[in-house]
Amino acid sequence: MTDISITKSEKSPEIKTDFANGMISIAGRSIPENSIGFYQPLLAALSEYVQQPTTTTELHIHLDYFNTSSSKCLLDLLRQLPKAIENGSATKVIWKVDEGDEDMMEAGEDYAAIVKVPFEFIEI
Repeated sequence: MTDISITKSEKSPEIKTDFANGMISIAGRSIPENSIGFYQPLLAALSEYVQQPTTTTELHIHLDYFNTSSSKCLLDLLRQLPKAIENGSATKVIWKVDEGDEDMMEAGEDYAAIVKVPFEFIEI
């Protein structure tokens, strides 16, 4: 499986994967003009990864802002993670927020209530 490395821009987050070590990271601002197109390579790779995951899987998310279409794509990513758990991977989401960013903390809490994956919240 090929890892993904996308450099962040003003409108799109940095995305890095290290599937051999069960690490996925999304960081920055997510307001791409075509969210579905932007996230599609990660969605496809994650779909393949969760079929035969490593013993541990961590999805690190540290976004300072995301738009509505990115929100849907993030939910699509998160909804794939229970499959990794079913296939034996100790899986968790590490949701990082800047200190005092109540909106991003609430967004993470909303996702945690929707998907059946452990969340760890870290204020930076």
